[in-house]
Amino acid sequence: MSWQPSSTLAEAFDINFAFRSLKIIIKHAKTLATISITSLAILLSSNALAESHATTYKYGLKLDIAKVLSISKPKTHTCKPVDHLMKYIDSAGTTQTLKFRALSDACSKGH
Repeated sequence: MSWQPSSTLAEAFDINFAFRSLKIIIKHAKTLATISITSLAILLSSNALAESHATTYKYGLKLDIAKVLSISKPKTHTCKPVDHLMKYIDSAGTTQTLKFRALSDACSKGH
């Protein structure tokens, strides 16, 4: 005769295991949701600030550029002036955005 656990002991173990597993899943789901929401909020606020404070370049404007971070421009198939956005860091370490007009990349490709 071999010993077999009673069904109530086995059921209690399964329920306890399931409950602990569910608690771990819920804990990590809350953490992931919090991180996702926070990241999205930071991304949206930084994009809103960068776009709302873009300086439009005018001839003769004195620029203080320590490091260029990025230059973005629309893709076009025709040679024409288009808006470019340049994100850069000034000598004070502040990130700035400059909007300027320049010829599209299509002009250098002979279109």
